[in-house]
Amino acid sequence: MKVVLVALGLVGVLADWIGPATANAQSQLDDYDALLERAMSEYDDHHYAEARDLFARVHELDPDANSLALLGSCDFHLQRYARAVYELQAALVESRNALNDAQREQVRGELGPARSRAARLTLETTPDQVELRLDEQPVTGREFWLDEGDHSVDAHAEGYRAKRLELHLLGGEERHEPVRLEIERLEAPVATNPLRLQLAASKDSEPRRHDSRPGVWATWWFWTAAGAVVAGGIVTAIVIANASSKPDYAAHDIGPLFVP
Repeated sequence: MKVVLVALGLVGVLADWIGPATANAQSQLDDYDALLERAMSEYDDHHYAEARDLFARVHELDPDANSLALLGSCDFHLQRYARAVYELQAALVESRNALNDAQREQVRGELGPARSRAARLTLETTPDQVELRLDEQPVTGREFWLDEGDHSVDAHAEGYRAKRLELHLLGGEERHEPVRLEIERLEAPVATNPLRLQLAASKDSEPRRHDSRPGVWATWWFWTAAGAVVAGGIVTAIVIANASSKPDYAAHDIGPLFVP
């Protein structure tokens, strides 16, 4: 009896788990079928923007080759040729719910014109290990399909100067664009002679020496010569003074009492 009760209890637990899961799966399936039906209706009415939004939701629920092909077809009619190329190429190689021969032929019928109207850009980078951003979005490849118009490429690599390219691409153009980064050179410090620096430092550290030798003012011969010059000057001045002070005897008609 206990075994039967335990078994019944396990069945009840499993029913509680499986019931909501089954209901959720059925709800998702209903959503998928309803979305697919609405998407196909919009597509048939040539409402490609609305159809693409619905096909994108379908693809999130159950991605396969058919949803990729329908996304690519919508983008082709919306003249988003680069995106259509990626989606249609992916549809041809997708193994989930793979396309049949008729579907593959239809996809190729849109892929060829999409390629001829999109631009193909190939980047040749130097150095090889470069981080790229295409239209502000990080990318890992070197070949890209782009719509006609203006595009930007930013390249970064450690030890190199960053570079930015501004490109204008035409529909159907195949462009090979080199991206060569220059090595970032750092300014080297000015080289100095260590021996010269050491000598200069030792010279600055030595105390200043004062010359103990007497100057010219302190020598005996300077003052002797100076005294002789002064004495000579005094004698000369006395002689001149005496000569100028002699009386003019001729002016008074008297003779000199004494003529030295």
